[in-house]
Amino acid sequence: MIIIDPKATVSDVLNHHPSTMRVFIDHGMACIGCVIAPYHTIEEACAEYNLGVESFVREMAEADESASN
Repeated sequence: MIIIDPKATVSDVLNHHPSTMRVFIDHGMACIGCVIAPYHTIEEACAEYNLGVESFVREMAEADESASN
């Protein structure tokens, strides 16, 4: 399973792991295409949407792993 750094920016994660877009969409997050995405970390996005960082990162890793299989 991949490890996604919660301190990485939203843009970096989406660029390197496009399969994680579904996780953002499923949580109703407007991060995809947001002008702040290049500056906002995963931690900050989770705080903004009141989501647990660990569970969100785990969901992204699972989505990325599923896409690569």
